[in-house]
Amino acid sequence: MENNLNFNPQMQNPNVTPPLMPSGSRNGKKLWIWVSVAVAVVVAGFIWYFGSKQGILPQLPIPTPTPQTEAQLDAQLNSEVGEVDLGDLDSEFKSIDQDLNSL
Repeated sequence: MENNLNFNPQMQNPNVTPPLMPSGSRNGKKLWIWVSVAVAVVVAGFIWYFGSKQGILPQLPIPTPTPQTEAQLDAQLNSEVGEVDLGDLDSEFKSIDQDLNSL
């Protein structure tokens, strides 16, 4: 009868280790995912750091603005102002002048 009551192996023999979790457990998968992500980040960091130090990574040229003098800017603005089509202002103001004179 005593054997039937003690069905736990640890109760019968204290040297027996508890059963291990299956290798496909959820916690084990999460751990491997996090370790893989951390390793990938470290590897990418090393590639970026040492690649930029040795000039392996391409560096884009910084465009420099062309310096323009004030005279060039003034000439450009004056030509743009001269190109504006104002129409025939005298004929447009004649009707306004007539209306004002009739008051």
